[in-house]
Amino acid sequence: MEKLSTPEDPSQKENILSTKCRILLWSWVLILISIIISAIVIVIFIRYQSSFSSTDIKYDIGNNSFL
Repeated sequence: MEKLSTPEDPSQKENILSTKCRILLWSWVLILISIIISAIVIVIFIRYQSSFSSTDIKYDIGNNSFL
């Protein structure tokens, strides 16, 4: 019995593998960029909230005696 096999083109197989590796690499790059951006946004948000949520800002309006 003869085996019917289609000859595989090594360049096409390599091209598919290269495309898969490229997609995987870009997905990792996008994931890392999104993690870095979200970390920066969280740090900025925490600093922004802490600077405006503190009620330690005291204005000496009531302590001045003009009379």
